[in-house]
Order: sequence, then structure tokens, then C-alpha cells
Amino acid sequence: MKPAPLRLNICVRTTHATYRLAWITESKAGIYIGLPATTEEYHGSYHKDGMRHTRIGERLFDRYKDVELHAIQGVRKLEHIRLPLTKNWFPHKTLYTKNPALNSDLLLGEEMLAGMDTLSIDLWLSDITSTAKMQEDIDFHFNVSPDLPEVARGKYQLHCYQQHQIAVGIGAGKVGNYPSDELFIAAGKQNQSNATLR
Repeated sequence: MKPAPLRLNICVRTTHATYRLAWITESKAGIYIGLPATTEEYHGSYHKDGMRHTRIGERLFDRYKDVELHAIQGVRKLEHIRLPLTKNWFPHKTLYTKNPALNSDLLLGEEMLAGMDTLSIDLWLSDITSTAKMQEDIDFHFNVSPDLPEVARGKYQLHCYQQHQIAVGIGAGKVGNYPSDELFIAAGKQNQSNATLR
């Protein structure tokens, strides 16, 4: 039986519910990252033939040709996203009803984000021989981004492209000017939980 393609959800678990902030998938056609809270469909993609773009609704942005996926050697940065940790990014449609413990998910406890107003999601791709270099690149990224320090990271084997892997780095900080009553996770919670990497 062939392993299933990667299906990864980045979730925040609060006292009352779990919310899905982003998803990452692969298929024979390529690798995709999307944001379920947006009013229009939003995703970034790296296609099998090397075409890269961001889609918002029916519009394509930043479209260009890169190396074909199967031919990638070394490390590629695929995406950098910043999300406000405000209430409008946690609508009802982002409620996650599956059990994250039973799925390939990156689960953040609300205590990790207490008092933070911005979340960063960074995505890297490498061939499997470049694991050490990819970890170095992630370390460097967070070293030069002190405003959004690391709260979690995870590395995941691809199945449609078995010689390749992705890594996700999550940062969080207080860098915006959002009123406290707009923040979804209030300040004052003790930082007692760790990210769950599946």
C-alpha cells in the first residue's frame, strides 16, 4: 500500500475549540499552502514543472518558472506568511473538527501565543540529503527575525516526491498595533504548553 500524500494542518487549540489557520498539501501536480480564513481562495503553489505563483480568487500573482520539483537539490524557501492573531482570522469556518492527535498536524496551544498579535509561517523544501542545511537555514531565519521568535518547527517527508521533504517554522510576536480587544488570544496566560509536531 502506497503512503498517502502529505496533508498537514497548522492549528491553534484553545480551551474551547481547535482552529485551522493554514494547510499544506502535496499531489503529483505540486505542493500547496493555503489559508482557510480568507474571504477569497488563497494559496501559494510550487508546481511539478517548476511554475510558482500565489492565487487569490481567480487572480495569479508572482508567477515565475523555477526548477522542476523532482530536480531540486539543496534548499528552497517556498513561502513566508504573516497573519494577525486577531478575531477575524478565527471565523467559524476555520473550526477543526478532526482530532489533531490522529492526523499529521502541527498543533499550537493558546498559551504559546498569549499576548502575541502576529504569527509567521515559513515553508522550506529540500532534497533528503540536505536536512542539515535546511535546519541551518531555519536557525538563521529565526536568528535574523527576533521580532517573531520561534515557537515551533516540524519536518515532513513528501510521498509524491519521495526524495524531498518540507519543513515548517512558526514564529510569533507582538509587532502590530492591534487593540487588545481585537486579539483572539488574550494576554496573561502562562506559557505552559509546547507545540505538538506530528
